[in-house]
Amino acid sequence: EVNYLNSFYLDDLDKMLKQSSLSQPFGQALSTYLGASIIHDKRIDILKNHEIMGKLVCAANLPIARWPNAPDRPLVLAQQAVVAHIENSLKNQDGILGVNGPPGTGKTTLLCDVIATVITDRAKRISALSTPEAIFKQPIRLMGRRFSPIVEELVRDSSIVVSSNNNNAVKNISQELPAT
Repeated sequence: EVNYLNSFYLDDLDKMLKQSSLSQPFGQALSTYLGASIIHDKRIDILKNHEIMGKLVCAANLPIARWPNAPDRPLVLAQQAVVAHIENSLKNQDGILGVNGPPGTGKTTLLCDVIATVITDRAKRISALSTPEAIFKQPIRLMGRRFSPIVEELVRDSSIVVSSNNNNAVKNISQELPAT
């Protein structure tokens, strides 16, 4: 039985309730997530709809990067389709996408490929700069130390939040990413 009184969601839920009671807007991604109703007629099973599957895995939708992994262990077709869908759905816009599946079905593996694409997109932005110093803003002092913050435009649209109500799933991802 889940003990909701000790849930780590309570602080976030409390903050959302206060924000809502003060009529303060949520961010776009959260508003979309909370306000969007699922239109069951629009849901697509890509394993049954070969036309949609074909569009998602065609050469034009291949990601520009792949997580460094054994070359003889590529993503399976459904994983490739999910990676393409995530990239196409969130390109140049905020949003929330959920990836669900039973343990051992490759969610972490496909997430690594999504992250590889995000890293590559960020690297392309950085490589277009005229000098390496252009990555940073003017130095600032914080608590007696000097820092050079990164220019926001270089990292905007390249943040990923991994969330789960299963601590083991988050633990797997946080351990696997730095290890590879």
